[in-house]
Amino acid sequence: MAGGRPPEGKQQRYPELEELASWFHRALTGAGYRSVNEFLSRGLFEKNAVYGVFGAARLLTLESTQALAVALKRTPAQVVPIWTRAKEARDRATLAAERAQVPRVTSWAKIPLPSLALHDLLEAQCASVERLPYELLDVEEPPLSSVYVRQQMRVRMATDRSERENAAVAKPAAEEFPALIEPRAAVSVLTALEQHTHLLVTGEPGAGKSTMSSYLARSLSRLWLREDSVVDAPITEPVVPLRVSARSLNSSGSWSAVLAEAARHSFGRNLREDPGPGLFAGRVQGARWLVLVDGLDEIPDPNCVEGSSDRLPSMPGPTVTTDSW
Repeated sequence: MAGGRPPEGKQQRYPELEELASWFHRALTGAGYRSVNEFLSRGLFEKNAVYGVFGAARLLTLESTQALAVALKRTPAQVVPIWTRAKEARDRATLAAERAQVPRVTSWAKIPLPSLALHDLLEAQCASVERLPYELLDVEEPPLSSVYVRQQMRVRMATDRSERENAAVAKPAAEEFPALIEPRAAVSVLTALEQHTHLLVTGEPGAGKSTMSSYLARSLSRLWLREDSVVDAPITEPVVPLRVSARSLNSSGSWSAVLAEAARHSFGRNLREDPGPGLFAGRVQGARWLVLVDGLDEIPDPNCVEGSSDRLPSMPGPTVTTDSW
């Protein structure tokens, strides 16, 4: 810093403290000092603390900052809003740095053992999705895992901005929507999930949309529960599945609270304990959530699922929704 920076090394400047540093430089000049050294020669303040303030490298307590302002012939109240903005910005930067340091699981081989809450949720989900989505009259119901047939999809590229981008459909519909559809080669469901963060899977009734989401939720859950080998992981990224019905997304509050209520509604008595919203507030044990929402076609009025069409794309993780057409 010109006119009085100490010679030993440079201090790191923080952008969030620049406004406060600029304010003090103006106060220093307004008080008649030619340099920080000249001000420090009065012996009123600790040298490193003052250099830190003027160099946008240090945030003192509000009381110390006000005392420094008074020494520069400013009233204490003048610096309060500037100090407050600096502290709020510094807090945000600190939180962002802490979030960036949270361990992230990048390989199925490195997934940790699930916590008790997550283990309970995954077990309950496995039990729930193992049943077929439709009741069979007077017939012993086979398990989902024994009847599931892998499906393929085609990607529909929307040119109308009102259409969802990168929506995956069960088969091309160029005949019905020639202006909106560009037929693509068929790909597996898992390949589509690898290529797109958010999918809207549509198809005729009985095409297997609900069964597909159930099977995916079951397969991924079993990897976390160590019931299947991660060597056979269906997708590359180690995600934690959560399959819920569109009708269950009808509670208010934060998205994590909505998901917690949807999980309670979807898994019911299979749960040992109701999951709390904190479980869904972000990554869980270093992994992203894969939210599978089934049955959008069962919602007669989209407004009855609060924010369903707007909030799903903003999920902090991949999502798959199913609908009929």
